[in-house]
Amino acid sequence: MRAGRGSVLEVTVHGERFDLPEVKRVKDRSGSWKSTNQRARRAGASALVYLNRYEGVTTTALERILEIGSDKVDRMSDAKLRKLVPELEDSWVILDPAVITIERVLTPDDPSPECPDARQLPKPPGM
Repeated sequence: MRAGRGSVLEVTVHGERFDLPEVKRVKDRSGSWKSTNQRARRAGASALVYLNRYEGVTTTALERILEIGSDKVDRMSDAKLRKLVPELEDSWVILDPAVITIERVLTPDDPSPECPDARQLPKPPGM
């Protein structure tokens, strides 16, 4: 799980702590998630789930998205897009810290040998 200032968190997600009505599905839109997260928190959501259209996309999926056209993809429903690009996966935004336990924090300065990718994390500005 990504965290602020270039850190990565190793977490345990406790599914039994979720109330399904409190998990809200939203559409992935480019730009800031700040207002979406704030509205969801005020509405009592513990997490958001979305079909990730922008990050972690395989080369094959990206080629298919480019063939369709990014403007069309942005306007498409998740169900339709999932049929055309089945490699796309759901991502989560955890809004309620009670549903996770932080097991370990990995930073660019202190990577874990088990997670060599942590060494590749960019240092945030000012660090």
